[in-house]
Amino acid sequence: MNAKCASHGYALACLAAAVTACGSADGAKSRTDDTPTTQVARAGHSAALSGTFFGASSDGRAWLFFLDLEARWGSLYVPPRPLELCELAMDSMRVRMKWAPGYRGVQYGFEGEVEGSELIGDLKGTAGGRDLPPINLSLRARRVTDPPGPKDIGRSGYYSNVEAPGGELGGVDLVFIEAAEQPVALVTFNEGSDGIPLAADQLTAAGDTLRFRIRREGREDAFEEVFGERAVTLSSRTLGLPDQHLEKRATLRELARLTYRPGCQDSLRISP
Repeated sequence: MNAKCASHGYALACLAAAVTACGSADGAKSRTDDTPTTQVARAGHSAALSGTFFGASSDGRAWLFFLDLEARWGSLYVPPRPLELCELAMDSMRVRMKWAPGYRGVQYGFEGEVEGSELIGDLKGTAGGRDLPPINLSLRARRVTDPPGPKDIGRSGYYSNVEAPGGELGGVDLVFIEAAEQPVALVTFNEGSDGIPLAADQLTAAGDTLRFRIRREGREDAFEEVFGERAVTLSSRTLGLPDQHLEKRATLRELARLTYRPGCQDSLRISP
């Protein structure tokens, strides 16, 4: 990725090119990279652990895991872009995962167990510098759908109006998953820098309109989004947020695989 793309966080102008480049590079490396430092769950556990998992921590932050053990890849959605899964180990139904360092060198890890269709355990984040507090929280993430395939189901995808005028990131990101049992939505507000993905709650759908609530910093706000042709309009009456027009800029698979480079060190790049 060139310097201009890297300096703008999501670097949305470079999205299409980056997705194409990542796919071709991963395909080549998957045939050669197979080091013993990475332990991948075998066929008996693949069905239980493969999928798209979603959970929310007590502060309202959303956590989205993409795992496809049959295809040997995975990532954790942490804006400005997902983090590549570097290590995965299982002992019975216990599971341990670690992702590539992300923005400002934060290293995320998860340790817990698989219970039915849920991942339950502790998620930790260790900052590379001293200016960021460590993350240590309990998390329950449910499997909402299969791993993202080549084509999105329904209106699923990544929507955004993020721009970076003068080098500052500003705008709204929305990740929507049209899961069969219950849709999932994550909203990120970027105000000068990369924001935190917030979990939508109490989702109700009627035709092209989806209503939900977001809890953060001791308050709750109601949102409404209306789907159009490869776009949504997002607004909030309680927050005083006027209509935000968001374009669909990536499928879930493209988003999940648009990971940081260089990513994992001395370990398997989990790719088909």
